[in-house]
Amino acid sequence: MKIKEVCTQTGLTDKAVRHYIRNGLVFPVYNENYTGRKNYTFSEEDVKRLKQIAILRKYEFSISSIKAILNGESDITALLLSHIDEMKSKTDNDIQLINELIQTANAKPDTVDSLCTQLNNANYVPKEIPIADNQMPYQLLYKRAEKEKKIICAFLILVLFIIAIGICTYFVKNWVEEETITDTRRYSEILGENGTYKSNLIGVNNIFPNEIPESALIEDFRYEYYNPFDPNYCGVLVYVCSEEDYEKEYARLKSLKSSENYSIYGITGFPYELCAVMTDDYSGIIYALTDKESRKFIYVDIEFCNYFTDIDYKKVIDEKYLPYGFDAEEDNERRKEFDREFEERNSSGLLD
Repeated sequence: MKIKEVCTQTGLTDKAVRHYIRNGLVFPVYNENYTGRKNYTFSEEDVKRLKQIAILRKYEFSISSIKAILNGESDITALLLSHIDEMKSKTDNDIQLINELIQTANAKPDTVDSLCTQLNNANYVPKEIPIADNQMPYQLLYKRAEKEKKIICAFLILVLFIIAIGICTYFVKNWVEEETITDTRRYSEILGENGTYKSNLIGVNNIFPNEIPESALIEDFRYEYYNPFDPNYCGVLVYVCSEEDYEKEYARLKSLKSSENYSIYGITGFPYELCAVMTDDYSGIIYALTDKESRKFIYVDIEFCNYFTDIDYKKVIDEKYLPYGFDAEEDNERRKEFDREFEERNSSGLLD
């Protein structure tokens, strides 16, 4: 079971699930591709544990307490009683604070001086100011003379400019990775069982066959990898084959577990019968189509990061093989939606 389905079943967010994994509360199996991306697979037992974690977190159990409970390191009843004592202490403190505020309000202070005087003379006074007040994200800088500030700024700009030139030169010369394969003799090397691009961003690509059948008459084959800052993959394989090979491949594709939701990036349908599909709202789509009449298979892989691809996929894949309405270019609607969400969160201070 993949992480999206787990989130649906448990009511947890992707971020929460990964947080619990990092803190050692649940241990799903995973495979890691050469880019370092981990693709998790969750068992029913993992899902059950995540549901238990969600319940305990709703009752404000700490991560360390939950870990102790799950690992059998503490007596559950004793830990529960300790948790109750902590919550009661907090509740009692809040009640005392509320009572003092009510008494102060009844006195009807009409100035800041009278308000603070009454609160300062109250029977109960909070022990400390809020912790957040002592954890400012940025410390204020001391004021300097105008001349000194200009000298420092000029020096920093010069240093940053030199560093930027060096970084840009390095990236241009060494960072961009790209590869284009059109030779079908290299197919098994890149998309076979242990191929270089068999497992990318969406996961293990089981839709493309491990090998091309001997009877295949290849009409189109091209695979591109492009990594300016984030990896992008784009490939197409089209062939017709014998009736026997067609029936075998058709049965294989139909036996695969396809993604239930493929209406992403504007997709409204496909130009041929859809045999199998893998989708990810963030990373793209892999799919296989067929034309039974001509015994033709069409395999397409479009994977990317950040809700758009850096590869001009329309130059790689004939438009007649693309899904209807599909748009993964830089200004696509899903990317615009992400940008709007980002701006809203940024303006509301959620990203501080």
